[in-house]
Amino acid sequence: MYFSSRMTIDPSQITRIVQTGPTKIFGKIAAFLTTGSTSKEEEQETFTAVTILQQINRVMRSAGVTNIVRIAAGDSVFYEDNEQRDNDLCEAVASFANEADKDTALSFEKLSLVLEHDRDGLYHLIDIEIRRTHKVGEHPISVTFNGLLSRFRIEEGESMEDFQERIESSFECQDTYNEVVDGARSAFTAFVEEVETAFRQHMDVDDVKRTTAARVVRPTGRVESKDAVPAPYADSRDPVFRGYPGSGDYFLYAWFWSAMIHDHSVLVEDTEIVDPLGDHLDHVTEKVGHDTMFDPAGSQESWVGSAATGDIGDSTGGGSSGWLGFFGSGGGDGGSVDSGGFDGGGASCGSSCGGGCGGGCGGG
Repeated sequence: MYFSSRMTIDPSQITRIVQTGPTKIFGKIAAFLTTGSTSKEEEQETFTAVTILQQINRVMRSAGVTNIVRIAAGDSVFYEDNEQRDNDLCEAVASFANEADKDTALSFEKLSLVLEHDRDGLYHLIDIEIRRTHKVGEHPISVTFNGLLSRFRIEEGESMEDFQERIESSFECQDTYNEVVDGARSAFTAFVEEVETAFRQHMDVDDVKRTTAARVVRPTGRVESKDAVPAPYADSRDPVFRGYPGSGDYFLYAWFWSAMIHDHSVLVEDTEIVDPLGDHLDHVTEKVGHDTMFDPAGSQESWVGSAATGDIGDSTGGGSSGWLGFFGSGGGDGGSVDSGGFDGGGASCGSSCGGGCGGGCGGG
């Protein structure tokens, strides 16, 4: 079980953002990217994307997120933290400015950042994509959040037997399971809402759309060891499946969760089931427990739903537009759509249960 939220953002007042321009290290990036532009429109379009990146830096820092895992422009990776360094935001953007190839940088259509943040018992992976051009009706900025329970990170030298026993402690009874999941869901939702608030405070936006869900991974067979976990899938929509450095130790428990739901007969409600690539299989709306859908050794044919998870911010029309040619579809109150919580069911437990970069990054 893990949590996933998808947020899309439609920035407003694009022309004012362009006129403001980036500062400090982002100014260097902008100057580098706009060198050799063939037209004023192309220069402004690229310049705006970099300025948006500067504002996202300010947004994430205000939410306490300063650890970058990866930064890329198009298919070119300019920074990847293989040593799990703390507070490496400035280092990452400096690497981008110093190592980018001019021709590649000028032709990119997407800037992407992957960040990590550990707080309130959850390890968060955050994937931010900024598109220079986008289909009409799409928001040009998308943010995907994944939340994993930090308490279940496998420790160095910990045996698989001890590791699984720690996970099973959350399945002692229905009340215990509800408490674990409800607490994690509340912490995850609070963090996502804080980031949304930061976007609204530090970036003028016309609209923000958001979905949030609890998800359970259903492997194709029972996982008994780390070696049995499927290989990372770089194109997965949820970043937890992509195998970023350090995230695997946090994500391991999720490969056992489905089998434990089945074996311990706890009831689960309003939860998405995903396959080993993170793709949608089904959505449990009513309370379900000891059922074939949670048994990795069982057949999927009798229960897999045919409807795929909706994609907020999908195109509503043909064609595409650049940053200066698209000023949003207007309106919207930025409301969020959150999944409901887990609310009991099953056997009762009774009485047995009981910093940032400062001014060096050019933002803030």
